[in-house]
Amino acid sequence: MNKYFLDRAFLPQNSLGRKDQEEMFVITKLDPYLWDLFKILNSVAFRRLRNKTQVIFPAGDCYQTRMSHSQEAAINAAFVADQLGLNKMLAYTIMMVHDIGHMPFGHFGEKFLTRKLEQAFRHENFGSFLVQEIEPLNLLYEILDFIQYHSRGARELTTHNNVPLCYNVGMYVDKLSYTISDSFDVFSSVILQVSPPNSYYKLGINKNERMLKCLTALCKESVGQNQISFEKSDVAKNFLDLREFMYQKVYYKLDEIREETQGEPLEKMYNFLLNLDFPKRKAVLTIALMTENEIFSVLRNNQLDEASTVSRFLSGAYPVSKLLPVIEEKYSMDFLIPDLSWAKK
Repeated sequence: MNKYFLDRAFLPQNSLGRKDQEEMFVITKLDPYLWDLFKILNSVAFRRLRNKTQVIFPAGDCYQTRMSHSQEAAINAAFVADQLGLNKMLAYTIMMVHDIGHMPFGHFGEKFLTRKLEQAFRHENFGSFLVQEIEPLNLLYEILDFIQYHSRGARELTTHNNVPLCYNVGMYVDKLSYTISDSFDVFSSVILQVSPPNSYYKLGINKNERMLKCLTALCKESVGQNQISFEKSDVAKNFLDLREFMYQKVYYKLDEIREETQGEPLEKMYNFLLNLDFPKRKAVLTIALMTENEIFSVLRNNQLDEASTVSRFLSGAYPVSKLLPVIEEKYSMDFLIPDLSWAKK
């Protein structure tokens, strides 16, 4: 580990703690962020990320999913934290869990549920609610706080001074990781007939080189600016050009395609739940917890035998239907604004 920001590294003893006291059932003292990582990786919510879209649907064997993005972002954040002298375990853990609140079909699913709920349904807020209320992991405050902190909305790249430096590292690494991987996936596929911009090639000849060049430039610029920064170097400018291209020429066009390919199954699933007399909020919360495979399985079986599918759904045959007692208990809560007021600041 280098020592550039070592005196500003966030230490576990400075944590604002957990909502509930708990004992770690281990032989020797364990890093509390490693303990939380253990809980995250063994959670059902994290495992579900393997069947949630990153950018290419269906992901198949070659393209990023929410899980592979989270894993990639986690190791990238640990790389940067190691270079800068920050808390590697904190950086790794917050990035592994940052997207746990994503719903099926990626950001399109988020927009769909926003329309149905007539309120902004954002994955970062839902993620913090999910790991506190639906599958209570009793995570440390900083991890829950970062889940809400990491997303800036489309194209925003801003840092803050009153947060652990790992938060700002995570914000940049998230954007670096998905922009570079998404561009590789899109330009390697036939989903859009679009040619890469020059900045794509200037960043490197392959995905590994592009990622490494950006992470290294992030570290060098941060040391030079004495703060987490990535905007002044030629590498940063090429990355920002690629990112702008992805929004203008790829992400917005994919949204149009998704209206046609993913809007129908989401609408059918929503109506299926309404026909079970689910209130609107309960239907929205149920869909948010589902995977894409699960939605297609319910719809496929419903076409074969509607009565049987309803019976199977309500009796726990599908993974999400095992959560119905929890959903019934929690859907009236405000899952759009998670509560962190228990922290003693």
